[in-house]
Amino acid sequence: KISGYGELTVRPLSGKILSQTTPEKMSWIKREEMFSITGRSRSEQLALAKKYGINEYDNSAGGCLLTDVNFSKRATPLFKKLNFNLFDAELVKLGRHFKTNNGTVVVLGRNRAENRTLCNLKRKEDSFIIPESVKAPSALILFSKKEEDIKITADLMRYFAKGCGEKFLVFCGDNIFESEKILSKNEVERMKIYR
Repeated sequence: KISGYGELTVRPLSGKILSQTTPEKMSWIKREEMFSITGRSRSEQLALAKKYGINEYDNSAGGCLLTDVNFSKRATPLFKKLNFNLFDAELVKLGRHFKTNNGTVVVLGRNRAENRTLCNLKRKEDSFIIPESVKAPSALILFSKKEEDIKITADLMRYFAKGCGEKFLVFCGDNIFESEKILSKNEVERMKIYR
């Protein structure tokens, strides 16, 4: 649309899955010679580059997050919020988001990098919880330092932990808390903000 060339524009890497263009209708090019590449993976493009001996190319970029279906579902409510800020925009990209029975928002990291980023995003009114076990997520509790919220967060962290024993301990600042309940899948699903 921006180029002004409309149906003259051909995208040969994904032409087979797009609408027919004028060059195809005029038999200038053949649809069967194009590709049907979709998604964010670059494996097919890298294989083509190797096949044709192309060794120098820019590193692949992740593309626009808004084109990712799952991220788009997360971001849509954010854009409806009147005064969302950079913190909101960063947080929506991270982890698993939950809302407890009393409305407190908890975000669990999915890997070490997300755990670190959540720690860096912590504001003074938030609580950052780390597990005793390294094979468990860390968590950011928004706008709460209540013991009740820390305990339910410990239960959520335990649910996603790998290989934890009978006791599951978490640290919030200088305090140690123990998970008191093994949550069921249904309980965890009920608390999820994004499905």
